[in-house]
Formats: sequence, C-alpha cells, structure tokens
Amino acid sequence: MLFNPLPLLVSVFGSYFFFKLKLFPLTHPLRLFRTARAALGREGARSSLALALAGTLGVGNVYGVALGIIVGGAGSVFWLFISTAFAAIIKYSEVVTALDFGGDGMIDCISGTFGRRGKRLSLIYSAAVAVLALAMGAALQSASAADAAAEAAGISRAVFGICLSALAFFTVAGGGKVIKKLTALVIPVSTVIYIFIMISIIAIRFSGLGKCLSMIVEGAFSFRSATGGVLGFLTSSALREGYSRGILSNEAGCGSSTIAHSVCRTTSAAEAGVLGIIEVVFDTAVLCMLTALGILLSIPDTSLYVSPMALILDAVRGTLGAAFVPPVLFSVFCFAFSTVICWYYYGEVALGRLVGGAARPLLLILYPVFVLLGSLYGGSLFVGITDLAMLVMTVFTLLAITKRSDRVRLVSERDGLLPITKVEYETGERRRARRASR
Repeated sequence: MLFNPLPLLVSVFGSYFFFKLKLFPLTHPLRLFRTARAALGREGARSSLALALAGTLGVGNVYGVALGIIVGGAGSVFWLFISTAFAAIIKYSEVVTALDFGGDGMIDCISGTFGRRGKRLSLIYSAAVAVLALAMGAALQSASAADAAAEAAGISRAVFGICLSALAFFTVAGGGKVIKKLTALVIPVSTVIYIFIMISIIAIRFSGLGKCLSMIVEGAFSFRSATGGVLGFLTSSALREGYSRGILSNEAGCGSSTIAHSVCRTTSAAEAGVLGIIEVVFDTAVLCMLTALGILLSIPDTSLYVSPMALILDAVRGTLGAAFVPPVLFSVFCFAFSTVICWYYYGEVALGRLVGGAARPLLLILYPVFVLLGSLYGGSLFVGITDLAMLVMTVFTLLAITKRSDRVRLVSERDGLLPITKVEYETGERRRARRASR
C-alpha cells in the first residue's frame, strides 16, 4: 500500500486537539503530573491501566518495530517517535470523551453522538472491533509469537499454536476478573525483564549512539526516490512504516482501550485520559524506542534481514550473548499472550452488541481457532483485514471525539488540567444558557 491514510489522519486530528486543548501537556506539565499521581494512587486505576497496556503492549513493540526497520529503514524510528505526540493527545481525547459519556467506551459514545444514525454506526464499529479482536488480537499476535518460538527454539508452529490456543481458552473462560488479574501480574514482570535487556544493550553499545541517531534522522528524510514533493514525503517508506508501527502498537484513534478504561470508575474522565497519555508514551516512546535503538546499535546494516525475529534475536545474541535469548522470548510470549486475552475481552464486549448473550459462547469457540490459525499460517493472511478494521474504527472514533471536542475541553478545565479565564468562563456560561432556553 503506497499511501496509508492513518498517518495523515492522526497528524491532522492530533494537531487539532493540541490546538483545542492549548498544548496542555507541554504548557502545564505539573498539572499533568499531579493528575497522573492522583490517578495512579487508586488500585482501580492501576488495574485499568494494566488492562489497557495489555491490549497495546503486544509483539508490535518487538516484532513490529523490527519489521518497520527492515521495510522502512532506520528513518522509520524517527517517525515512530514523532507519532507519539499526536497519538498521546488523541488517546487522551478519546478516553475523556468515552468516560464522560459513560457506558462501554467508544461503542456507546458513537451510538449517542451521531443522532438517529448513531446506533447503526455503533454496530459497524462493534463489528470492526470484533473482527480486529480475531485478526489482530488472536491471529497476528500468535503468528508473531510462533515466529519467535520457531526462530529461536525450533518449536513446531503447530505445537506452539495448540498450546497457546489451549492456554488462551482456559484463561478467557474464567471471565473478565481472571483476565484483569492475570494482566496485572504478567505485564509488569515481562516489561521489567524486557526493558532491562534493551537498556543493557544500549549501555554496552553507548559509544555508537551518536552515529545511530544521525542515521535515524538522515533516513527519516530520504524520500527523494519516491515521487518527490509532498506526495513523495507522504509515500516514503520511512514515514509510512514509522507511523504505521506506532499506531498499530499504541492503537491511538481506534478507541479500543476506552473499553479497558471504562471498567474503572474510580477516576474522573480527565484522570483516565491522563492514564491514556501514559499508556501511549510508555508503549511507543519508551518500549518501541528501546527496541529500535537496541536493534540499530547492535546491527547497523539491517538490509540483510527478512525475518523480524531473526533481527531482534541476533541483536541480543551479538551484544549480550545467547543466554539472554530465553528471557527475550519469555517477554515476547507474555506480551503476545496478554494482548490475546485482553483483546478477547474487547471482542466479547463488541460482539455482545451484535449478537447479545450468544457473544460469549461464540467467541469462546472462534477465538482459540484464530489463535491456532495465526500460529499455523502466519500473519500475512490477516494483515489486510487488520488494516481495514483499524481504519474503520479510527475514522468513527476521530469523528466522534471531534464532534465532542468542546466537551473534552470543558471536562479538562473542570478537572483542573486546563486553566480557565474569566472571559472564557462567562462566554461558556452564556452559550450553555442559550442552549438550555431553546
């Protein structure tokens, strides 16, 4: 696909919300920090954040970043980092919008935002979530984890797929409480192990960091070989892969994580929105960037690689030795498994809007099957379906939060994230009084 609309959509709508919210993450960082600290002081908020991170901290942070570097070169890392800013403000806006509206996240928000068409659009959105749960949450995650197991340990894809699908079935059969408890345990442990390994690689190869960063910046703007001008810029592989890998990793604009944040009602809408910012920053600016730097510092010439897992495992072996490969595989498996079970939860909520009470038994049958299919046949069968489902969800979510952008700003002011001047307050009061009198 030469032109992916998601980078343009995320940039345009992200810029709009930065303007609408007065650049508050940059202009009022102390307010942001205080709100985050207050939210994370509550157990329910931490559980909600862990569930949301479980949905985004998948093998996209490892496998996806390596694939982006293979296809788009080192320059893709620059655009992956840039995408974080736009993704974070969009994630904040979608979480605030969904929690302020109430219900099951963006599904109910879309239903109540678009008038008489809202219910139909909500059903289309729910169908896209259910499809994405099967294609990306089940199949793509298991395919990537199976690649890692086959590459490093020679484990048969069939054996791996059967084991993972059985483990997923018995976990999700326990329901939402089991999923939330397991993600709260698995995510911190696997993340700490993985971060330690990546930081160790960067520390050992630190002398090459300057050259590595220079290579990233130069590669980010080497789009002359495309059609030139603005179109050449938008179709450059570095930009396309960087943004695509970032968005696929943090899922900003899709509205999916609003389901996880809606589980927790112990925080205000703005506090939950700040947790959304933390989710994006940690997922993309921290974990994805650590992966990218670990790869590029260890293997400057990535053009010789075709397999993303071979690239990441060679980076670990070449710097830390073969003894550190099993911990990386453990982290990759945990990332994949946590995403698999989290997206089951999303899929069950979405499918429930389409088929009612039949959602749970139907998904309990379909979900392990798609986990097994991904392991057996790889992820290429499901990439197109994933891209389409994400595009549908992103368009609906961005339209909904833009229509409610005034409310997002009002909630941000009400909850103390944005200062409000006397003139703005009086103008807003007059506007609300006028609407109430109609």
